[in-house]
Amino acid sequence: MTKDMNRTTTTTALKDRSFNKCGRRNGGCTHLCLSRPNGTSCACPTGILLKGDSKSCEDSPESYLIFSNRVSVRRISLDTNDHTDVHVPVPELHNVISLDYDSVDAKLYYTDVTLDVIRRANLDGTGMETVISQGLKTTDGLAVDWVSRNMYWTDTGRNTIEVAHLDGTSRKVLVNNSLDEPRAIAVFPSKGYLFWTDWGHIAKIERSHLDGSDRKVLINTDLGWPNGLTLDYDTRRIFWVDAHLDRIESSDLNGKLRQVLVSPVSHPFALTQLKPVSSPLTPFSRLSQQDRWIYWTDWQTKSIQRVDKHTGRNKETVLNNVEGLMDIIVVSPHRQTGTNLCGVNNGGCTHLCFAKTNSFVCACPDEPDGRPCSTISGYVPTAPARGTSSTPVPNKIPKSTTDVPHGGASAVNCTDKNLNVEGCVNSVVTAPHGEGLHISYVIGGVLTILAILILIAALIIYRHKKSKFADPGVSNLTYSNPSYRTSTQEVKIEASQKPPIYNQLRYKKEGGVDGGYTKEKIRIVEGVCLLSNEELYWDDLKQIKPSRGGLHTCMRTDTVSLQASSASLDDGETEQLLQEEASECSSITTLTPSAITPQRHSQHSLPDTGWVSTRKPSTESEV
Repeated sequence: MTKDMNRTTTTTALKDRSFNKCGRRNGGCTHLCLSRPNGTSCACPTGILLKGDSKSCEDSPESYLIFSNRVSVRRISLDTNDHTDVHVPVPELHNVISLDYDSVDAKLYYTDVTLDVIRRANLDGTGMETVISQGLKTTDGLAVDWVSRNMYWTDTGRNTIEVAHLDGTSRKVLVNNSLDEPRAIAVFPSKGYLFWTDWGHIAKIERSHLDGSDRKVLINTDLGWPNGLTLDYDTRRIFWVDAHLDRIESSDLNGKLRQVLVSPVSHPFALTQLKPVSSPLTPFSRLSQQDRWIYWTDWQTKSIQRVDKHTGRNKETVLNNVEGLMDIIVVSPHRQTGTNLCGVNNGGCTHLCFAKTNSFVCACPDEPDGRPCSTISGYVPTAPARGTSSTPVPNKIPKSTTDVPHGGASAVNCTDKNLNVEGCVNSVVTAPHGEGLHISYVIGGVLTILAILILIAALIIYRHKKSKFADPGVSNLTYSNPSYRTSTQEVKIEASQKPPIYNQLRYKKEGGVDGGYTKEKIRIVEGVCLLSNEELYWDDLKQIKPSRGGLHTCMRTDTVSLQASSASLDDGETEQLLQEEASECSSITTLTPSAITPQRHSQHSLPDTGWVSTRKPSTESEV
C-alpha cells in the first residue's frame, strides 16, 4: 500500500513538472510568457516596461532615442538598461539625414537628400506622407516648433533657412544671405529664438527671432566645424559638437560663458539631450539618471556615445558598429514643453505666427495660396473679386509737362470707380517719335551690364567655394567634413596630404642619468607655436615635400633641434640626415645641403622617424 502511494505521488509530480503553464492562454501575459520552476513570469519586447499588473506591457517606451543611418530609422529605449536598437519600419527611405518630432501629434519628421523631400510619419513608422516635395536641395537641419505648429529647415544647397506649417503649407524663406554651409538648427519656442550652425569658410553659430529678424552672430571664434546643435531649455544653454576641434562645447543663449564639456571626441555629427524632470518634492538624488546624459553620433568610431552634461565625465558608448550614422533625437513627454502667444488659435494670424520674447508677429507665405492673408492679428481681409488682385495696383501714367496741372485740384486717374470725379484725367499720353527707341537702347545697355556683373560675381563665388578648404595655411593636416549629398555609401574621412610649410621641432634634454631627450616638443607653423607631447609632430619631418632647399640639424647642450624651410630636401636626403647624429652649433640657420657638416656624438641620437598616423593631429586654432 505504501509503495502504491509513493508511486502515485511521484507520477503527480512528474505531470506537474512536465506541464507547460505558458501553454494555456500564454500564462495570462500579453506578450512574452517565460516558464520558471516555480511558475511563470511575463516579459515585454526590447526596451518596453512591464505594467504594474505584471501581465501587460506598455505600448512603447516613454523615453527613447531615434537615430538615422541613411537607409533606416532606429530606436533605443531609455526606460531600461538594454540599449539594443530596434528598427522603426518607415517605408521608402533613401538617404535620411535630419530628424525631429512633434509631441502633440506624435509625428516623426525627417529629410531625405536623395529625393530632396521632407516627410513625416507616425512614431511607429506608419502613415508616411510627404509635406515638402519641391524647391529643396540638400536639407541638412530640421527643427519642429511644437507650439506654433511650424517647422524650420536649413538648405545648404540653396544657402537658405526656411519655414512652413507642419503640413507643408505657408512656406517662407527667412534667411537667404551670409550663409555658407548652414547645418544644424534648433528652436526655443518659449523664448522666441531660432539657432543654427554654419561650418563654412567662416564657421559660426547664429541666433534670430523665429521670424528671422534681429539676426545675431553668437560665436565665430575658436570654431571649426560646428555640426550638431541642441538646447537645454531649463539651464538655457546651447550645446554643439565641433568635428574639426574634436570637442563638445556649450554656452548661454547669448554665446557667453563658453565651456568645453568633453575633449577629445573623434568626428561628432549630431547631438541631443533629455529635459530634466523635477519638482520641489523630489530630491535631487532621486532624479532620473537618464536626464543627466547628452548623446551624440560619431562618424569615425561609428558609434553613439554619451557623457554627463553637467560634469563632462562618465563617457560611455551606447551602441557600436553602426554604419552611416546621421542625426539623433530624444523622444520624451518632458522634452517639448512650454508655450507662447502663438499657442492659442495661431495668435489670430491667418497664416504664419512667429513668437518673440514678449510678443508675436503675423506673416504671409512667399507664394499666395488663394486665401486672403493679413499681417494683423485678428484681421481677416475679404476675398478679392474674381479676376482682380487682392492688393490694388494704381494705374501708372507717364508724366509729361502737359499732364501736371499748375494749380487747382490735383489730377485723379480715371478708373471705373471715379469716372464722374471732377478733375479726372482721362487721356493717353504717347511718347514722342523716336523716344521709345532711345529708352529701349538704354534699358538694353543696363541689362547687359547687370548680366556681366552677375557672371563675374558667380565666377568669384565659385572659385571661393572651390578653394574653401584648399588653403595650405589653414592647418597642417585637415580632415574633410563629408558632404553626404545624394550618396548612400559609408562616410569616409580622409586626410589630405600635408602642405610644404615651415616646420621646427625641438627635443628638450632630460636631467636624468642617461642624458636622453624628452618628447616635449615645440612646433612652429607659420609663426604659431604649438606645445605638444605627441610623437606625431616629430614624424612630420618625413612628410616634407620633395624640393630643393636647406635642412640643418644641430644639437646644443640642452636641446636637439631640427629645422627645415618650405623648400626642403627630398625624402631620401632628409631620411639620411635624420639617421645621423646631430651636430653642435651656436645658432640655428637654414643652410644648403652642401653646407651641412654634422659632427659625430656617441652619446645621443635622434629618435625614430617612422611615420605612423595614429590619430588626427590637433589644429593650430587650439593654441
